Amino acid sequence: MKNNTGVNFCILSIAVFALALNGCMSIADSPVPRQYMPHSLAAQETNEFDYPSKGIIGIGPVRIPEYLNRPQMVIREKNNLYTFSQFDRWAEPLDTVILRLLDDGVSTMLVNADTVKFSWSILVPVKYQVTVDVIQMESELDGDLRLSARWNIFDLESKSLIFTKRSEIVTPITPHDYFGMSNALSSTVQALSAEVAGELSGIAKKAAVR
Repeated sequence: MKNNTGVNFCILSIAVFALALNGCMSIADSPVPRQYMPHSLAAQETNEFDYPSKGIIGIGPVRIPEYLNRPQMVIREKNNLYTFSQFDRWAEPLDTVILRLLDDGVSTMLVNADTVKFSWSILVPVKYQVTVDVIQMESELDGDLRLSARWNIFDLESKSLIFTKRSEIVTPITPHDYFGMSNALSSTVQALSAEVAGELSGIAKKAAVR
């Protein structure tokens, strides 16, 4: 009886060790999430607009739909099916990504303009505020990134809405993977920045001749 007990104990110990070893190997072999950080495009790839005003421009907030409010990158499949990539993620919240790229884009394109990102101190004398509401952002890895966004420009001195527009921007995803999707977002927000900067330039010019 004692011998059988000893044998059973040894078998049980080996089984436990094997399970533990397999668990460690599984953890070690688990895919590590890839983090993507879209970057602003180089200055030579941007447009430039005159900004004859000393008024500070406030950029933000940027609001996104709830289905995009997650670390996972969202892909639109056929039949309006959406998939969330478990191992391909944004390195920071998507609304923060778009806000950063928009601020970089507008500040680069508007010569001599000063910008500040939302939320800024009440002590900062912001003249114009740009807000963005992303209505949809659809990405197909074998196709395009499509952005639909409504953006507004407010004159904070007069506390009035002075411009509003819905922009539709389509950017090819190249290469057809998540890295290409990250690059496409950079190009998309760059195009949106050009629209915003152009309108702000026109508003400032009109105000300068009054």
